[in-house]
Amino acid sequence: MIMDSSLMTPRHLLGRLLQVVGIVVTIAGLLMFLWAYAEDRGGYLFLGLGILAVVGPTLWRTGGRLAVIPGELLLQRDRRPPVLYLRSFDDEEASHRFAHFMRTAFTVTPILGGYSQWAPMEQWQFAKLMRRIGPYVTVARPGEHLPELGASPIYLDDDEWQSRVLKLMKQARFVVVRAGATPGLRWEIEMLWKNVPPERVLLIAPGRRKVYRAFREWMNELLRKPLPEKLGDVRLFGFNADGSPVAIDARDTSRITNAFTK
Repeated sequence: MIMDSSLMTPRHLLGRLLQVVGIVVTIAGLLMFLWAYAEDRGGYLFLGLGILAVVGPTLWRTGGRLAVIPGELLLQRDRRPPVLYLRSFDDEEASHRFAHFMRTAFTVTPILGGYSQWAPMEQWQFAKLMRRIGPYVTVARPGEHLPELGASPIYLDDDEWQSRVLKLMKQARFVVVRAGATPGLRWEIEMLWKNVPPERVLLIAPGRRKVYRAFREWMNELLRKPLPEKLGDVRLFGFNADGSPVAIDARDTSRITNAFTK
């Protein structure tokens, strides 16, 4: 989908500019690192590494967050049935911390082949896939002013979020659920199972075993066939009409787009 020029707000354009700056700064950091390594300049070596690994990516990510289109505006401009993303706010915040990435970089499998294991990049990549199917939206975190990369946020008051989420579920081409165990997400999943056909649900299983076990324990109460006890290399699941889970090959993105664009 090509971005509609009517969605290009000043904030969006500023974000895109900051992303370009971030890319340039990252390249400059790489060149400095390579030069310092060749010339045996220890101080510049660490400076270049810091620019390459921290400063450039931070500028790029901040620019991307500024460039996220508000969900309400996106739904006005893109009339296709939406793709709704549900997740736990607490789990999302934890997984986006760099310290979390360092702890799980070598133990958590990406949701799709070739994707980053760092949550902000993973969601940015996944959003690009989802937007081929429909406007990709989510409910904004309470008090959030700078959304994370990925789905476009819809800002709701506390007294309207449940009714609006139910309405979005019923309108959605399909619903993506990032598994978690917080009460709000559990309510959303229970409502999802009562109001949306299972074949319109896509589940992203948590990478950490402890979180997955806690989620699986209560999620299996809703399913005819339980989720697998161990994930292995699969973190993405669809569902048959009877509610039984179907593992999706992490290398096969076409299965997702083919299934939900018919």
